[in-house]
Amino acid sequence: MRFIGNPASWLDPFRDVRFGEDMFWALDMLTANGKIGYTHQSKVWHYHHQRPGFTRKRVFYTHYWRYQAFGCLPELRRCGGSPIPYEPSKP
Repeated sequence: MRFIGNPASWLDPFRDVRFGEDMFWALDMLTANGKIGYTHQSKVWHYHHQRPGFTRKRVFYTHYWRYQAFGCLPELRRCGGSPIPYEPSKP
C-alpha cells in the first residue's frame, strides 16, 4: 500500500470498526481525493475462518455496512433471475 496524507496514520490506516475496515479505508481514501489502484503483480491472501452458519450472518453484515458507508442496497432477484424493483418507503 502507498499512503497519502498524515504520516501518523500510515502505521494503522484503518478505522476501529467491527466489520469492513478495508471498505471504510477505501471510502476515506476516495473522500480525501485519494486514488485506489490495482496491479496484477500483487499477491494478497484474504481469508475468513468460518464455521457453517457464519456465512448467513456475514452476508447480512456485508450488506448492512455497505448501506451504512455508501447508502446502497443489494439488488434483489426472483428465483427465475428477474430483478425485484426496490421502492423506498415514504415518510
